[in-house]
Amino acid sequence: MDKWLFVKGVFTLAVIPILTALIPVIFLHILPSFGIFLLDRTVVMVVVLYPIIFYVYWVLQRVTYSDLDVLDKVTIPGAPENIVKLLKTTTRGTNRLVNVEIISTLAKRNLAQSRLIEKVRAKGINLTDTRIIEYLHTLGDCKIVESQKAYKREYSLTDVGKWCHQASKVCFPGRQFWFIVRYYLGYKKLLSYPGTENKVK
Repeated sequence: MDKWLFVKGVFTLAVIPILTALIPVIFLHILPSFGIFLLDRTVVMVVVLYPIIFYVYWVLQRVTYSDLDVLDKVTIPGAPENIVKLLKTTTRGTNRLVNVEIISTLAKRNLAQSRLIEKVRAKGINLTDTRIIEYLHTLGDCKIVESQKAYKREYSLTDVGKWCHQASKVCFPGRQFWFIVRYYLGYKKLLSYPGTENKVK
């Protein structure tokens, strides 16, 4: 683990809560005990409230994976290089994690091709049917999804695909708080990639 990143993560998450906890102590207890009254209780509460609101808003912000600097920080422990590359693939223009979105859609249930395309588009993946099918073929070549032709072609996740879904939830967190926990504090737990020893890393 990078110690500098760890320290930066702890500082980032802790500095505002610590400061907002210290302000009332200093202005309402320590200074008054010396006969110094700089701010009344109402002003102190307002001074404390604004940073807390900002902090909560910030940690709940969605992570922008269209930012290449953010995407570069993403690591997927134990995954082969080609799987990492697939999961980090973004669409042009909107820069959405197209394969992650396809996998997460199939994690809920098996879907016919037309229904799958419809649901993927609903997630903001603005691609043609042909382009989405090309992504599905690539995922199929990597044994992440499989399809069966019955009345309609239906797609499902393989064991590798299910692992990728779990890895996506851990390695592509939606909120800033969890991104800092994963990539600055280094807290990521994943089962080993299918085909290797089944232990927690």
